Amino acid sequence: MQPQEQQDLKSISLFRQLIALVVFLILLATIAERYFGGINTVSANSLALEHNRLLNVLAMVRSQWQSLGKPQRMTADWLLFENGQATNTLVMDRGGWPTIDTFDAQGCEQLWFELLGVTAQQADVATEFDGQQQICHFRTESGQSISYQISSGQVAYSGDVAN
Repeated sequence: MQPQEQQDLKSISLFRQLIALVVFLILLATIAERYFGGINTVSANSLALEHNRLLNVLAMVRSQWQSLGKPQRMTADWLLFENGQATNTLVMDRGGWPTIDTFDAQGCEQLWFELLGVTAQQADVATEFDGQQQICHFRTESGQSISYQISSGQVAYSGDVAN
């Protein structure tokens, strides 16, 4: 073979490798996009499940509040700790809905923990408190939110996903 032909073969070989690399990177990008898109879906489903769980817990708490004679405070007996004793107490309003000790985001975080047994950080939820409307907002990074109105016990879920 002549040197020019060898150079052409090397160029063609290099071009083939470059094409294979580009195809591989496109395939890798497609797989990564599907994987990370799936994480957002799982996150959205997770908050939707927490919403349903919150509704069930609130119904249970209100029922327990009525059966105990409508106390101002009651023990969250579903939260058991190492010694087997429930130490969390829920502050109840006159309507029978759990309320918060401090009317700020930390009070909302404490209420989330007392009702669901997991911290807001563990659930990847940011908390905000709207003092004017007396609402605790629990939001994920992907845009879903749960709002809890303290005075009425009303719970609203918004599943809008921010892209």
